[in-house]
Amino acid sequence: MTELTRRPAAVVYDRVAAVYDWYTAPMEALGGRRAHRRLVGRRAAHAQLPVVLEVADIEALPYPDDSFDTVTAACVFCSVGDPVRGLREAARVVRPDGQVLLYEHVRPHNPILGKLTDLVSPLTRRLFGPELNRPTEHTAQTAGLHLSEVRRHGMWREIAATAAPRT
Repeated sequence: MTELTRRPAAVVYDRVAAVYDWYTAPMEALGGRRAHRRLVGRRAAHAQLPVVLEVADIEALPYPDDSFDTVTAACVFCSVGDPVRGLREAARVVRPDGQVLLYEHVRPHNPILGKLTDLVSPLTRRLFGPELNRPTEHTAQTAGLHLSEVRRHGMWREIAATAAPRT
């Protein structure tokens, strides 16, 4: 494993790997399972091409420009050190006619819940990895993605986006 994959979030996730399914179960029950099925539909299991799973740093992907038809990420950008950089990398490696599909939790718009997530995010970041209060819709737009569809379910977002044309 390279130093890039050993960033603080990776260290935290290595530490909680044994209980990851247990502590993410409430998120899955609150819509995560349905959203994952809508987002990726387990297409890899039905692909007519070989599927290779690799570990890579979203902030510095080891792939050439325009490598993929679709980039998917579920609950990734809550833990990335520089989410704008990571989303720019996703936009870089997806083909111009491709899409970036995201499923992320975001800071709630409700003022009380928003303040609560602001208060607990430093703790969740240190203990479990994610920051609960990231504004991922805005971050995706800042990274140059065009949001073609956004499904909002409380603090959850399903985002379908396309990359801005490269000049």
